[in-house]
Amino acid sequence: MKLTVLTTFGVLISGFAYFVLGQGYWALAFLAVFTLVTRFTKDYSNLGMATQALFVFCGISIGINEVGINYPYSLVIILTGLICLIFFEGPEWGLFRLGFGKTHLFFKLSMALAVLFSLVICGYVYWNYGNIDNPVPLEWPIDAILILGLGFALFMAIMNEMIFRSFLFQRIEAAAGSGVANLLQAMFFGFMWYKVPVTNGVPGILLGGTFGFALGYLAQKSGSIYLSMFVHFLVIFILFIELTLLGKL
Repeated sequence: MKLTVLTTFGVLISGFAYFVLGQGYWALAFLAVFTLVTRFTKDYSNLGMATQALFVFCGISIGINEVGINYPYSLVIILTGLICLIFFEGPEWGLFRLGFGKTHLFFKLSMALAVLFSLVICGYVYWNYGNIDNPVPLEWPIDAILILGLGFALFMAIMNEMIFRSFLFQRIEAAAGSGVANLLQAMFFGFMWYKVPVTNGVPGILLGGTFGFALGYLAQKSGSIYLSMFVHFLVIFILFIELTLLGKL
């Protein structure tokens, strides 16, 4: 119980400080102290491994933001750093849901989630479009925009699912169990949506957190991140098409 409470405290405080308050260096310092205290303590080593992964995430984010590389392109470098961490510590790759698992049993659920979140997120964007800075390059030809949308949706799906529903989920799960891990990775993911141009502020946290929780549940139940990647891809691509239509009409 104590380990679960400490894990929850560490994840939520760091995520809120970094993404919502914009205090990246304070979040990094907090994670550094938290990791040093727990990482090499026998009873809390799993917690230390979880906050260590968050430290890598936040540390790389701050470093590359300083040189002008921002979200979502920063995810490539963050993922590379997490992979290096995994190789350095040497856990089994089977823990990260990179196999196909039981994907065939949960395909219908994945389609239902794709439809549900496409409707919810696109509905929110439609009703709040006047307050949204459309990131789609509307001056491009429509075929070029669609190709860009396909690539962007695929990029976002792979990067986010590898980072949140694979690496961070596994690290938190080892410390606090699968149920708490899914909730915490979803909340951390939701905090990240606080400053996403299309869905930001408190609604962004709620949308991102709910979306992340559903994707985590799908990955956990199927034993694979490929269905969550599939859902993520569809939702982002449909959102991209909506933004294109709203901007062109």
